[in-house]
Amino acid sequence: MGGVLTHMSIALVGFLIILLISKKWKFGIAFFIGQLVPDTIRFGITGLFDDKFSFGQIVQDSLFGKLAFTHYLITWILFFLGVFGILFFLYKKKRINKKKFKEWIIADALFLLAIIIHLIIDALVIETSFWI
Repeated sequence: MGGVLTHMSIALVGFLIILLISKKWKFGIAFFIGQLVPDTIRFGITGLFDDKFSFGQIVQDSLFGKLAFTHYLITWILFFLGVFGILFFLYKKKRINKKKFKEWIIADALFLLAIIIHLIIDALVIETSFWI
């Protein structure tokens, strides 16, 4: 798939940097998953649903076009706000303590940051050359 190596490299480097800075592997995993999730949903669901593993066949499939919402920033901002709302509700109901609340918010923010980086890379690099 086009861009897989680029996104995997960014995900791995981001994971290592965050791990070194925060000393918390969960934050690194949030970034790693965030970097890969937009394409995993769009390409993965299309490929698995129709048993297609060829890049050209997946891109031409109608389901691929329907899953384009994964490449809109507004989708992920709404997801971030939804997770934040759930976490805030759990914090106010005293289901999670302040420390866990902060950790989950940081993980959620790193997840969103990784997605933003993913979308920028797609727009600036991948869209001009699928095989970078």
